[in-house]
Amino acid sequence: MTDTANKTVKSYHHGHLKEALVDQALHLIEDNEPNSITVRKLCKEVGVTPSAVYNHFSDKNELLLAVKVRVYDEFNKYMETYIQQHSDPEKQLQSAAFAYLKFAAEKRARFAFMFNFSIPIRYSTPEAIEIACYNLVRTRKLILGLCEKYRIQVSEADAVDAALLLWSQLHGIAQLRQSGSIGNAVTLQGWPQECGLFHEHDAQRLAGKQIENLLNGLIGSSVQDTGH
Repeated sequence: MTDTANKTVKSYHHGHLKEALVDQALHLIEDNEPNSITVRKLCKEVGVTPSAVYNHFSDKNELLLAVKVRVYDEFNKYMETYIQQHSDPEKQLQSAAFAYLKFAAEKRARFAFMFNFSIPIRYSTPEAIEIACYNLVRTRKLILGLCEKYRIQVSEADAVDAALLLWSQLHGIAQLRQSGSIGNAVTLQGWPQECGLFHEHDAQRLAGKQIENLLNGLIGSSVQDTGH
């Protein structure tokens, strides 16, 4: 058994089996093996019988939902660390956008597990839904703060649409960046290297542009709505 697994067993012996199982599942995810996770395999690594696992989880999907909740919680706290560095809503949004791209790049396996690994919807719980939606709700609130700063009239629908568009753009960039598609296209076409997002400061620059475009769009929409 590996040192990591030994640490997990030690955690269990202190009465934290549920956490130990989630920890061990995360190790497999980090090894890019989420599909190889089975209750039997986790039991072997942690050193318990399946019956002990079923005292905490009804089946593998319920266990994996607990893993998703853990990863989303890490993701939310990571984002908040960057947001809380500023009090200005515009800078907070820029930091949130940059943190999204940075988390995706630094924690690739966790990011992929959050968004690409499906668990049947019937396993969802209010806690899981709330924690998965946290950053979208937070983004909407920051957008409303941005509108208040610039005295932009915005409807609830416009604020939610703006949050969804920003999230979708960031997620698309993160996925394309990870796949190498952006870097390959920029290199092949001979475009400026900073457009390839090879470095963190390039991702930060693009995140700033996204917020600038978002702000301009909100201003333009507000002007149209007032008939000017």
